[in-house]
Amino acid sequence: MILLFLGKMPENFMKTVKYGASEKDIINVGRGFDIMPEKIYENFYHLLRNKVKMKYMIHQRSNININDVVYNKKEEQIVIFILTDALRADHTSLYGYSRETTPFMEQYGFIPFNDMYACETSTTRSVPCLLTSMNRNEDFLTYLTKPSIFTIFKEAGFYTAFISAQSSISTSDTGQKVVADDADYSFFNVNFDVEYDTDLLPYFDNVLNNSSKSKLIVMQLNGSHWDYNTRFKPDDAKWKPLCENFALDCPVENLINSYDNTVLATDTFVKNIVERVKDKNAVIYFSSDHGQLLGEGGLRLHAQGRLNFKELAAVPFAVWYSEKAKQYINIDTILYNKDKITTHDIIFHSISSCAGIESSIIDKNLSICSENLAEAPNEFENYISKKAE
Repeated sequence: MILLFLGKMPENFMKTVKYGASEKDIINVGRGFDIMPEKIYENFYHLLRNKVKMKYMIHQRSNININDVVYNKKEEQIVIFILTDALRADHTSLYGYSRETTPFMEQYGFIPFNDMYACETSTTRSVPCLLTSMNRNEDFLTYLTKPSIFTIFKEAGFYTAFISAQSSISTSDTGQKVVADDADYSFFNVNFDVEYDTDLLPYFDNVLNNSSKSKLIVMQLNGSHWDYNTRFKPDDAKWKPLCENFALDCPVENLINSYDNTVLATDTFVKNIVERVKDKNAVIYFSSDHGQLLGEGGLRLHAQGRLNFKELAAVPFAVWYSEKAKQYINIDTILYNKDKITTHDIIFHSISSCAGIESSIIDKNLSICSENLAEAPNEFENYISKKAE
């Protein structure tokens, strides 16, 4: 009862006292930003609420059954999805950013899709959405009744793995933990052994060396999530001065320097993965769960329910194929589709379809390997970005 009571304490007031920021500035950070020790009480409250709310649906997930999966390919196939955190497309040089933040992805010839919009602006909602057949316009808990990418690849005979630099001990991770449990193997950074995303590479190597012939490996990074300076090694900082204070108190220029260094670190991680699979029949998909605000309109970081900001909604989506994989993939079709407006809705269907898996659950109109890929509405046709301050 004490925990429940404290869980409803006015955390905005506590943050105002602790950080000396105005109530308006605190609210602008976004709901549920986990910076306070006191947050543990609110997490406890939400844990109980979520458990009750999910219990009546979770049994439906355990009964998900796909009986019509067809997969006839004989050759080994490695399918990798690198899912970074809080990366907005317009801060990658792959998408034309003035700073060279993604040199390796450009060097290796990643194919960028010009316009992709995220499911949501928080990890807990975006990840379950994009890793299942759930539509981004459906009610969030719908993911509990939808097959995940692991479900369908397992039916096709793949060994599946979910490897995350994030923990699964917070209620904010409930959705991704439920989906990750569909995989044959899942790793979360519960003991905080992973300091930087590159610390995940030994776990990746163990799965890659598994005796199973074909594999689906999803890598979830900390990427560009705050605190930015903890996402890259100090000696690797290319842009300075860094943001040495809390995000609300930091000058915009410093905030952007720190953020861009995280993008460079993510690019280095991608390089390490490419080098490990470039001689195999491998494909790598790369995207982010949501974007990030870096002072636009006086707002920073990210929060649920702000998809009206393009900086939060527009995320990178890029594809790389090894030379062996190009024998089995129609690159021309992918190049034809890369200028279409897309959303996270295509990820489940594209990764499955492009691997050669067929099922009634896979919508070819949502696959980048189909000439019939349907274009999503332009949600930001007349968007004018607000000044960063």
